[in-house]
Amino acid sequence: MSEKTSLPFDGPEGLLARFGDLPVGKDRIISDTLKNNSATDDAKLLSTLGEIGAEIEQRLDDNLLHERDRSPYPHDEWNWASEIHHPCLKNLVHVRRDWRERRTPDIEALWRFLEGNEIERRIKGRLSTIGFELVESQRSFRLEKERISGRIDGLAPLNRTLPAPHDKIKVIPGEIKSIGPSFWDSTETIADIRQHRGWWIRKYPSQLNLYCYMNNLPGGFLVLGTFGKRPRVLPMVLDYELLEDDLIRAEKVNAHMAAGTYPEPMPWDPSICGMCGFAHLCEPLRATKFRELKSEDVPLLQYYLELKEWNRKFDDLHKSLIGTGEKPGRYHGWDAIVEGIEISTRSQSRTVYELSDEAETQVKEIREPFARKKEIIITKIESVLDGTKPRRKTT
Repeated sequence: MSEKTSLPFDGPEGLLARFGDLPVGKDRIISDTLKNNSATDDAKLLSTLGEIGAEIEQRLDDNLLHERDRSPYPHDEWNWASEIHHPCLKNLVHVRRDWRERRTPDIEALWRFLEGNEIERRIKGRLSTIGFELVESQRSFRLEKERISGRIDGLAPLNRTLPAPHDKIKVIPGEIKSIGPSFWDSTETIADIRQHRGWWIRKYPSQLNLYCYMNNLPGGFLVLGTFGKRPRVLPMVLDYELLEDDLIRAEKVNAHMAAGTYPEPMPWDPSICGMCGFAHLCEPLRATKFRELKSEDVPLLQYYLELKEWNRKFDDLHKSLIGTGEKPGRYHGWDAIVEGIEISTRSQSRTVYELSDEAETQVKEIREPFARKKEIIITKIESVLDGTKPRRKTT
């Protein structure tokens, strides 16, 4: 163990001055503790820099919102190919009839969309540099009968002849999508994506499939990208079962549009309803059967939510001060003591398994026959008073 050292602070007050209760994000406000008469010069500097940083973040958000603040594209006449495989039929009718009322996603989602668009543009540029430039980019395609419209990312030139009877085909559709890094390992094949737990990811093969059908082509490529990974190029052949399912969905939407009606809302699903831009019109909470809570339970539930928020703050500060071996915090690996507060570090041995790619594949093949779907119950207690996302409490 290394020799104990004193922290570079003047007691707990110095620690508080440097690491006061600083909420994370654009709304953070530097604590008044930093501005009182006993504040150090460093604390005053930190306060000013923090205010400047918060202003920069807010202006970045405002700029992004301004870019999004434009008239939405009219949606009355057509079902979009990128939307038609949405799991909620009522959402698809809202998209057609109520497109002007669609709520803008929250600012965190907008930043994710922006990053995703930039990844897709970079992939498209990379493909171009190696001779796979997508032609007829953003060309519009339509199915008049089913009222489906879409804009394809492009047609990819083929560098070899396809087997008969497709040997005369020179290009096939290419669709580029960005996904979150946490979903990368679960999207290795088109089959993985078709069965993915993320409903927005399950839409991708449907969109490409429709473009294949609209162009009378037998297949295409779905190109996936994420941060820090080589793009993944997945081949797909025209899936007539998937096509029939999407065409039937379009016909149902068209029937509701003609009749001026809406289908019944789907049973509440937080991963779908919680992300829906039409939840304020659909009011999906009506589809949920609630149990009655006693009034004396309210203080306990409120206390739970307060502790939950403080736990989040603790986790944020823990990451900053201690962190992990991969992302060490300020005092990671220290031994120190100050004003009755001790920081200590020890090492311990743990068993880890570092498998080669071949071994990982073998393990996956062994596990695959034993895989099965199992329903689990997930209960959350969350506040629904912020008005940003419709949520529910389950009991």
